[in-house]
Amino acid sequence: KKYFILPFLSNITNTITSFINKLIVTTGYRCLNKLNSFIKVHKDRVNKTSNQNVVYKINCNDCNASYVGQTRETATAATNYYPGIQRLHN
Repeated sequence: KKYFILPFLSNITNTITSFINKLIVTTGYRCLNKLNSFIKVHKDRVNKTSNQNVVYKINCNDCNASYVGQTRETATAATNYYPGIQRLHN
């Protein structure tokens, strides 16, 4: 079975679909005007240097011990190495 995806354009799509269905092809539709094209969420960009030299703390799950360190790279790079990192805020 072959599939053919068309943008949905009311009358035009119906005409094309009736022709394509005669060729034993299943048609599907997709919407051209998606909600995410109208609504944009903009995040403030954070300077990469502001994520460097971040102090972090790793707590032990078994006792009260903890490890405090400071990143040289960005804070996101440190969280990749240590998934249990909790950032300390000044």
